[in-house]
Amino acid sequence: MKKTLALLSAAVLTATISFGYPNVRFKNSTPNAINVEVTYSGCKSDKFSVPAVGVATPAANRGACLITKVSASVAGAKIYTSTGTSYSNFTLIKHENGAMHVHRTDDAFVPQDMDASCGVATTPPPAK
Repeated sequence: MKKTLALLSAAVLTATISFGYPNVRFKNSTPNAINVEVTYSGCKSDKFSVPAVGVATPAANRGACLITKVSASVAGAKIYTSTGTSYSNFTLIKHENGAMHVHRTDDAFVPQDMDASCGVATTPPPAK
């Protein structure tokens, strides 16, 4: 009985990890490196850096961990904090009016939200 339960537990754990959520991906469209922290419900937080005009993801696999908070900072100053979300992709955009905002994005990093405080459309910046 114990052996059967152990095998069943291992199978459920494997299935959970195999069918987990996609890893967080963070795109930075600004000329400054940023630091990102992703907090999960019941799992260890991820902290990683995103280079200037680059993309980064945590080293560890997210698995079945639900996001409870995403925060980003530039040179120690917090620029974004989000509560729980089902999104896995985020982009830091510096708008023409100088404001920097993090937007939830789809797999192609196209913004899926509008941050009313920025006062501009949430289209990606033009390619250089």
